[in-house]
Amino acid sequence: MNIDDYIEKLEIQKEGFFYKCPYCNYTNADVKAIKKHIKSKHYDIIAKEVENLNKQNKPQRKPMKKQPKKKDDDYKDYMLLFAHKKKCKIYLDNGMIVEGTVKAKDRFNIMVLDAKVDDKEVERIIIQKGHIVALIPLEE
Repeated sequence: MNIDDYIEKLEIQKEGFFYKCPYCNYTNADVKAIKKHIKSKHYDIIAKEVENLNKQNKPQRKPMKKQPKKKDDDYKDYMLLFAHKKKCKIYLDNGMIVEGTVKAKDRFNIMVLDAKVDDKEVERIIIQKGHIVALIPLEE
């Protein structure tokens, strides 16, 4: 809640024909003038009250449950189960064709050793799994 909302929700007492400031003896026939007075003269008090209200209304965070650590084997996805340490041909989304021995690097990347990339020999190349369109094993 901000200060303007708090002032709007304040219950301002009417005494006869006049409204009275809840923080001092100031009176006026116009309720808007009283609210303007409260904001200008009693801003510090209002700010503290709003701050206390905001502290009370904050939702308490629940502690997160600790998840068990996953083993390295859990990170190997289906694609690498049959291609790990085998010679494969990999088609990438940018049109490149990579051929070589596939090794699991981590859950997002694979490493291809002794690779041939578009008929160029490369010692090793790391490929993000998201860019792989097709992976074809060349040996059983």
